Amino acid sequence: MKCTLRLVVVIMLFSFLLPRAGFAQVQINEFLAKNVSTSPDMCDYDDFSDWIELYNPGNSAVNLGGYSLTDVLSTPGKWPIPSGASIPANGYLLIRADGYDDKPGSRATRPYYPFTKSFTTRRYHTNFKLNKAGEQLGLFNGNTLVDSVSYPAQLPDVSWGRNPDDNNSWYKYDEPTPGAANSTAAKPLSLAEFSPAVTFSVKGGFYSSAQTVTLSAASGSTIYYTTNGSRPTVNSTRYSSPLQVTSTRQIRARCIDTDKLAGPVATNSYFIGEKARTIAVVSIVADSSFLWDDVIGLYTNHYKQKEIPASMEFITPDGKKQFQMDMDLGPGSLTSYESPQMPFQISFESKYGVDIVDYPLFAKSFTTFRRLRLRNSDDAWATNLMSDNILEALIDRQMNCATEAYRPVVVYINGAYWGIMDLREQFDGLFFVHNWNVDTTGLTMVKRSMVQSAGGMGMASEGFELQRGTWTDWETMKSTVASGSVANIRNVVDVSSLFDGICMAHYSVAITWGHNTDYWKVDGSPWRRNLADFDRGFNYTSLAINLFSNGGGSTSGPLLTKDTVFADLVKIPEFKNYFVQRYAAHLSSTFRPERIVGIIDSISKILSSEMADHAARWKNDHGIQSLSAWQGEVDKMKKFGNERAKIAMAQLAQDFKLSGTAKLSVESSLLDAADFYVAGVRMCSGTSDLEFFTNVPLTVKAVPKQGYTFVGWESGEKTDSLTITLTGDRTLTAQFEVTGTVTAAAVKPVGYQLCLTGYRRLPGGETAIDLEYALPGTTTGTIALYSLAGRRLAEVALDAVVTGVHLKTVTTGIQASGTFLVKMKTDFGVQMLKILVD
Repeated sequence: MKCTLRLVVVIMLFSFLLPRAGFAQVQINEFLAKNVSTSPDMCDYDDFSDWIELYNPGNSAVNLGGYSLTDVLSTPGKWPIPSGASIPANGYLLIRADGYDDKPGSRATRPYYPFTKSFTTRRYHTNFKLNKAGEQLGLFNGNTLVDSVSYPAQLPDVSWGRNPDDNNSWYKYDEPTPGAANSTAAKPLSLAEFSPAVTFSVKGGFYSSAQTVTLSAASGSTIYYTTNGSRPTVNSTRYSSPLQVTSTRQIRARCIDTDKLAGPVATNSYFIGEKARTIAVVSIVADSSFLWDDVIGLYTNHYKQKEIPASMEFITPDGKKQFQMDMDLGPGSLTSYESPQMPFQISFESKYGVDIVDYPLFAKSFTTFRRLRLRNSDDAWATNLMSDNILEALIDRQMNCATEAYRPVVVYINGAYWGIMDLREQFDGLFFVHNWNVDTTGLTMVKRSMVQSAGGMGMASEGFELQRGTWTDWETMKSTVASGSVANIRNVVDVSSLFDGICMAHYSVAITWGHNTDYWKVDGSPWRRNLADFDRGFNYTSLAINLFSNGGGSTSGPLLTKDTVFADLVKIPEFKNYFVQRYAAHLSSTFRPERIVGIIDSISKILSSEMADHAARWKNDHGIQSLSAWQGEVDKMKKFGNERAKIAMAQLAQDFKLSGTAKLSVESSLLDAADFYVAGVRMCSGTSDLEFFTNVPLTVKAVPKQGYTFVGWESGEKTDSLTITLTGDRTLTAQFEVTGTVTAAAVKPVGYQLCLTGYRRLPGGETAIDLEYALPGTTTGTIALYSLAGRRLAEVALDAVVTGVHLKTVTTGIQASGTFLVKMKTDFGVQMLKILVD
């Protein structure tokens, strides 16, 4: 009985897969329902869309008038093949199954920015897509079913095609042949085992001399490799003996066996005798045709919002490769994607096997990423290469906003030097988990961007774009703000976050703010701002522009009118007062000239060692012309930082009709016992002579550091937060006392941190204090010891100035017991430690 049932199932399956008509007619010859890297569309609507191949086995051409394709056999004629389509005798016709419903020769525009860029189609496009999870596919002539196939869930880059050597039965092809005969190895539909991965005896990286590289895999597997960036096939070089790598080369290898499906591609980049780099290297390897081909090349045609398969390797300045990941690579940026040094979006996808990279790319506590950006600094590309890149350090602990982490890298594409680029985070789900510690299940993201005009016509204008979630919460927020109800507004808007975004836009004169504004929320949280794309900010030529009353650009309007949420908020006296004093607080701390210039100097110091090579690479393409020219642009940025705060303060007073200013100083009874917050902003650049507006309420808060307790204000108030109104200059003094003890850290320092290991009495009675400290990058600095009264007892220079954990001993003249402060000061900021010496 069991044998009979099995025979019935086999017969049913065999008949199910056979065509419904004789092979003299046009037939479905091959299709790919999960296209990752095979035969891109690119030139029309999509990148690696799925496809269907028709074949005419007859001796004369067939006019396809009256034929149609469908993905539902009960719906004949779903996509009528356009009139004029034909297949020559023994010929093939490739059709993209992407839902765009078009044919060659149409004049069209793509449904994404820049909208107005028209093109002439080259492909046939169905009005449906193939379902990679499995479905039906049918070819009709009128209402007559000519051919059909039903298929289950599909594998990446593995097509189904008819095997001409086996009565045209269906087989799997791990090397598809779109538009041509199915001439590669036909593999049974039941086959699901993949060939093993290839192992390299030498990791990719930088080497001073030639390397001998042995490729290996499980016994019996056949290895093929390439050195031009393309994915290996059976037509590539077959591996037989160790490879002598005598010059820079990219090797991609995979196992392709007849009894298994082709294995994964392994990639290693070898830089032989190349100049050592002072910053990390990103090596991108991809099929050169996907980059440079006249029809499908990203760089040649500037195909916006399209992606190609590529490999990314990350190599640290010591020349060692840390990881390699396959990825989708596409043009980045809204406006500079046609730059000679194209910016890129990087997406790690499960279709390549792994969809997340786990490596500490940035000086932050988190290490996992699904999406990254490789920016060319966009509109700062030909000037300072860093306008947007100072943002992360600038807002750290200062603003209730987040921005994409930044790390400068040197990029190589297929072994060619590609210059300095900005490795950045992406505003994806992991970004919000990492930076805001939220559950992203109910994440909503709304961005001001360039969107298609309401009237159509393919035109673009500034407007809001829903990137994730629904519009409901956004519309509720806008109507609540417009209502003027303070209590209700506080429930739906994090006012400090939105105001910080306005402060940054106005201070930096970000004239493109109108299409670079990111709002977000999760279920149960208020709306907040993230900051990005300030590449036109901090420009000295824009120093005097007042974005409150002047849009500054060709599209963006004034902040006080065009940003309706902000405009409605500051109509309410309570929020207006809060905004002007919070902005003044940023001008006295976050945007204090010495701080701005210090951050610019710290980043430019990292870039300077690589800038001459970068300029030489791009100067003929109107990029940075020389190291000295770049240094001149950096100096302009510093001039902006030195002069802008005073101008911004005057513009703030003018547009909000404020009467005058006074100086506020906040002091502590014990040295560095607390952080002081004014209008909610940490006073990170000193607490003396802070300028605020008179006759406008102002909050001042003292937040004690570890080991200290707030006692009260010298004027008698016991609460740590005061609300004052300045009528003239004023000094506030907070009283603190030392509490508890500080013991040695239980863990190693990480990122940027100072820890106590212990202390020892020396024979002469002096005290030696043993410290460990961690640096996130190259820097210079000092470690100093202070009494609680603020007297400096000792100071030493750091004995290591590179990334990592280091030891330092500070020998002091102190012999008595007591509590002391240790301060580490570098380009990355200040770290304080309190030590109790018994």
